[in-house]
Amino acid sequence: MHVTFTGAGRDALDAALSRAPTHWQPMLSAVRDDGCGLVMVAQGRERFVVPTDRPYIVVIGDDMAAALGPGAFHVRSLRRYLARCRLALVVAGAPLAALYGESTARAARQRQDVVIVETRPEREAEWVEHIRRHAPADVGIALATPVAQGRA
Repeated sequence: MHVTFTGAGRDALDAALSRAPTHWQPMLSAVRDDGCGLVMVAQGRERFVVPTDRPYIVVIGDDMAAALGPGAFHVRSLRRYLARCRLALVVAGAPLAALYGESTARAARQRQDVVIVETRPEREAEWVEHIRRHAPADVGIALATPVAQGRA
């Protein structure tokens, strides 16, 4: 399943922004204010198409009841989009609003496609490898990895 916010009216986006978690706010603002597209893709093998008419931010939600990795998504759709991406953010821990904001700013200012993968630590390396395999060679990859808390 996927949801797109692209083309939603200003009132709908204002309402979504007022209820959105902090880390989603930069993405919704980029749709409302900067003409970016936003698609959120949940686990499932349903085909999704990301238009090429504007820079897109695609959020891959692999952090449901279980993280299942790239194989839990429509393979061709995912590969097609990754081939266009200039930046990938893999979030394997708590969503850090600053990282979402920086990724979104790149889409808005540099007019480049961005993918944000929300997953769990056990799938992080698999996602990074998948991105490296299917995105352009010079794609930027940022990681938000939880740090184990231990005793010093």
